[in-house]
Amino acid sequence: MGTIEYLEAMFGLGSDQDHIAVPAQAEATLQKMAKRLVGTDDLIAIYIPEGTEDAYQVGNRRGRVAGAVKLLPMPPDKTIADYYFNDRSGAPLVDRLALQGRPLSP
Repeated sequence: MGTIEYLEAMFGLGSDQDHIAVPAQAEATLQKMAKRLVGTDDLIAIYIPEGTEDAYQVGNRRGRVAGAVKLLPMPPDKTIADYYFNDRSGAPLVDRLALQGRPLSP
């Protein structure tokens, strides 16, 4: 069984998500996380910040760890630039990594 190696803030964590988010300026950290975790059983814990807006519908998970995720290898035809979230206005945020169960991660 793996251990939690990183803690990542997100505004939610649901079964429909196929990647986790990091700000664009944290790409070097993202690469380090992927290099360290892909191919291992180690995990990233996801927590929901106290200040998460109601629009994200996180309920009682605000201020708590919502789950832990395992990273998968990046598909050969993809790069980290292929994975991002849109902000509430619909504009893309450059956020990327993939969760176990989906074929996406560096």
